[in-house]
Amino acid sequence: METPKKTYSKQGGRPKVGIGRIRRYVVSTRLSPERKLRFSALCREAGQPPAEVLRQLIDRGTVTARITREQLDFMAQLKGVARNLNQLTRLANAKVCRELIEKHGLYLAPGKDDVQRERLREPDKTRYEIHDAIKGCLPKCKNWNELEGKLKEQGIGVHYKYCGSTDRRQGVLFSKNGFEFSGSKIDRAFSFTKLDNRFNHIQQQTQHRATLFGNLSAAAGNYRSAFAGLFGGMGGGSTREEPLSVNLEKAGGIPLPPAGSPVGVSAEQLQRKPGESPEEHIARITALLNAAAEAMAIAAMEHRRRLEEQKRRAKIKL
Repeated sequence: METPKKTYSKQGGRPKVGIGRIRRYVVSTRLSPERKLRFSALCREAGQPPAEVLRQLIDRGTVTARITREQLDFMAQLKGVARNLNQLTRLANAKVCRELIEKHGLYLAPGKDDVQRERLREPDKTRYEIHDAIKGCLPKCKNWNELEGKLKEQGIGVHYKYCGSTDRRQGVLFSKNGFEFSGSKIDRAFSFTKLDNRFNHIQQQTQHRATLFGNLSAAAGNYRSAFAGLFGGMGGGSTREEPLSVNLEKAGGIPLPPAGSPVGVSAEQLQRKPGESPEEHIARITALLNAAAEAMAIAAMEHRRRLEEQKRRAKIKL
């Protein structure tokens, strides 16, 4: 009788991995240079490959969830309640201050100009000195450099606050006597935004006026050339009187045509009209000179054509 052979299961080898633990998905992402350096440092400190570090972060790390719509609505309601409380507090404080002023016979100055400077103490005394200095020199300044120079003459320093590590300015600080104030703390009109908008507006106006004056000078030059081409060759004896002229300041003087001339401009047309701004006045004069120069050029061409026609006829008769 034969003895049945024993069958043995396969020995050794890697155990079979469950379906839930099979790594069949690949996830890739992009990192900024800063995060890439932090991730590399984290791998070095842990002594693990990047893939294992990511797996452990997924298993044990925390993620900040995005604010839900319900949370945003709740925050908006809180802001509304806070605004209402702020307004009620301001009204209550104003009422109490008014009662104290009337009870003790105090004086409430309507503006900074009526504040009694000699009764101020530090740091309010220095703050008002800076206020008066800025208010006095601001109308004479066209940019930040001019303002800094005039304030420096009065012992006031100007410093700027920048946006992060960039060179974009977002605030201004004025310092004197060891005290430093932001522009809005001195006066709301002296905040960085309002001062910067003021200087930008002045620069835009300056550029616009320079363009207008350039156009006016070019129009005046064309007018003078057309005037010389038309009236310079007409009539022509030594007894001919010099034409009247009108001075256009930077654009120079322009001659006026003889009385009764159908082309050209008159002195009345060049006068500034009531309610007309300087820019509107310059633009209107420029348009008048351009139109007059074109009309005189056409008249000069017609005049030369007639002269040539007369000469041609005279030759035919001969």
